[in-house]
Amino acid sequence: MSETKYVNAEWVCEKPGKYIHKWTEYPYEARSGVRWRGQEFQIRITEEPNDFGRTKTFHIKYKKKVYTCGAAKWKWSGGGFGSFPENIISGNFRLKFHCSGSNLSFEEIAIDPKKTEGGGNCAVEFFEVSPRVKLRSHQYREAPCIRKNTTEIELHSFRDANVATDVVAHFDKDRLVLNTWRLGSGEDEYYYIVSGENLKKLFEVFRLEEHQRAELLIGLHNAFKGKDCEQNFTRYLKYKNIEYAHQFCL
Repeated sequence: MSETKYVNAEWVCEKPGKYIHKWTEYPYEARSGVRWRGQEFQIRITEEPNDFGRTKTFHIKYKKKVYTCGAAKWKWSGGGFGSFPENIISGNFRLKFHCSGSNLSFEEIAIDPKKTEGGGNCAVEFFEVSPRVKLRSHQYREAPCIRKNTTEIELHSFRDANVATDVVAHFDKDRLVLNTWRLGSGEDEYYYIVSGENLKKLFEVFRLEEHQRAELLIGLHNAFKGKDCEQNFTRYLKYKNIEYAHQFCL
């Protein structure tokens, strides 16, 4: 089965055992039902505008409990909140939910890779979810993992008919964040984060005090600006033995 349609949504089979639900219009709302190896999931998907971007929210009802999770995006940054249901197991298979860009996906994974008999699309069915089923609206208010900071500097920006790219550096509280956003055949956003003692080392190698944040941003711009700024920045951190985190978002 390559594609199943129902209500106002689409599930596309990306590979055996993995399905992805995509959308392109905003604001967006859909309800869907997934039956996997006898276990049912009633799902509500919304993507709505916020003050500076968009917030997408997933409500997944599983075993009489509704899980709320999603992600928010601002002009230069964003973050995730909540969590998907975990420990969904049937025999030798585990089901995992994931969101990325404008999609929601789920995939079954063999717990013992040597035993894959019975895996694949035959274990999945889709059904309609009645509007009477209560899947609560977005009420989650926890701050996302990264917030926009007014002190930021652009390292690279590119536009043509097919691709758009922005790379900026900014401070999020006590963390330095290099934020990359790309729009092409899909939309990707991710971060390189330097914090704690490693951020102190970065100030030291630039011969700056810790309160000189604007000066550090200017130094990063002068040293790494251009289309290869990400590679040059991370290569420099490795050369100086400065550890960093690589975090994906939407």
